[in-house]
Amino acid sequence: MPTPTPRRALLLLPPAYRPLFTHRPVRRLLAALAACDLGDGMSMVAVAWTALSIAPTGDAGILLGAAVAAYALPGALGALVLAPRLRRVPARRLLAADSCLRAVLLGCVPLAWALGVLRPGVYVALLAGSSLLHAWGGAGKYALLAQALPPRHRLAANALVSTSGSAAVIVGPALAGFLAAAVAPAWIIGLDALSFAFLAVQTGRLGVAVRHGDDHDTPGSATPPHPVPAQVPAQTTAAPADPNPTTPPDPGPAEVPAQNTVAPALPDSAAATVGRPGPAPASALSPAPTTATTPGPEPEPGTGPDTAGRAGSTGAATAPGTAAPAPAATVTEPAGEHRAVGRRLLAGQPELLGILALTWFFNFLYGPVEVALPLHVTDDLHAGARLLGLYWTLFGVGAVLGALGAGALRRLPLWPVTLGIVAGWGVALVPFGLGAPASVTLVCFAAGGLIYGPFTALSFTLFQDRTPAALLTTVLAARGAALLTAAPVGTALGGPLTAALGPRPVLAASGLATLALAATAAVARAVTAARAADTGTDTRTGM
Repeated sequence: MPTPTPRRALLLLPPAYRPLFTHRPVRRLLAALAACDLGDGMSMVAVAWTALSIAPTGDAGILLGAAVAAYALPGALGALVLAPRLRRVPARRLLAADSCLRAVLLGCVPLAWALGVLRPGVYVALLAGSSLLHAWGGAGKYALLAQALPPRHRLAANALVSTSGSAAVIVGPALAGFLAAAVAPAWIIGLDALSFAFLAVQTGRLGVAVRHGDDHDTPGSATPPHPVPAQVPAQTTAAPADPNPTTPPDPGPAEVPAQNTVAPALPDSAAATVGRPGPAPASALSPAPTTATTPGPEPEPGTGPDTAGRAGSTGAATAPGTAAPAPAATVTEPAGEHRAVGRRLLAGQPELLGILALTWFFNFLYGPVEVALPLHVTDDLHAGARLLGLYWTLFGVGAVLGALGAGALRRLPLWPVTLGIVAGWGVALVPFGLGAPASVTLVCFAAGGLIYGPFTALSFTLFQDRTPAALLTTVLAARGAALLTAAPVGTALGGPLTAALGPRPVLAASGLATLALAATAAVARAVTAARAADTGTDTRTGM
């Protein structure tokens, strides 16, 4: 039977959330997920700072780019390559496997540091190995919640988990900055490893409870769905605690399958990441949600302009990318056929292709920021991890507020607003290249988060408005597959660029290139609209 928590504590919660805390295993799982979110938020600073502390002279930029990319890209590849083997593995086993792998390999980072053997190659290999199953773990997380809870409680659980990720992107970097002043950053990564060990234990406990659920109306009785993976964290962005959101979501670290059969399709993160630009952690192998929820950064953040709480691309509220996951529509066609249909549909709709291209390049151009910003703090500002944590914290606050304000933009024309967001993020980066003091660039970075916040919601709304309802899941799955590599590839290229040019020029170049992207997209849209007016062609369908 569910074990009640103190009545007074329950009364402090909104009614929709109270049932989640009357079931001890679910309550423990939610606590473990929150701990992992906080650990990932701290790793946003710790992964970069550890790379800087062990980098050979002159190679800091290259190692930093490799480390941040290693914390995200293998997870995206694992979502694709391992799909045939893992698609039907039970959710509990996926989450436990990912948690154990991350606990062991991330735990080896402080151990290697203490033994004096944490070399650059070892560090990158440990980060890469730890992220290999993270997309599948993200999918297993939401699928397990769907399995452990009756349908009427799932939306509240999803909103709670997404809000935890958003909060972690605000609190985690600041906390890591303070801790890095007292201990080596490798030990902070060790704390992240401990959080995953805790999650592995609680996942095992939940498995027993799920198998012995009371009835269909109590947690533990829902029919277990097959999970499908989500892209790792890049953040993500911010999702509010409201269990009944009304705006389209950032695809978050994973979508919850609504039925027992789901289409294994591909995602939009970091990156995810909640609160940061980067790849929206849309489901890496599952269709994007069709039920609207309030977004976070796309990544798709994170752990990137589309990302959720990650170091580079981890799970919680990622850079201009991660948000509230929603149930995905039931699709039974094979994964390859599903994605092929989506690609054909996109090819026949020029406007959707334009949105997709804009989002891909937006995420790609964000990638170098994750490498250049830490080096800007150390090389240009001669400051420490606290300042780096403050940059990410202020960005996270701005992204959360921006995402929550997305609904206010509903009556404005979506395309111009979306292009304005892209241009605004570019403008926010330009002062970094002009030698502006930290006080100015901190304000600019917070403003950049605020500007970016609504991007994921608007991007999904454009797809929803331009796609027939029956085809939406397929098109969004193809969108996610196309965006899978954008921010990680940009991050990997950011290392050599920063080593060659320096952090300030790279930050400014990223901003200027993003402005050029917005201008190019605006011109292309105007030309396409003019041609359509002359020929009577519908720009939405190309017919």
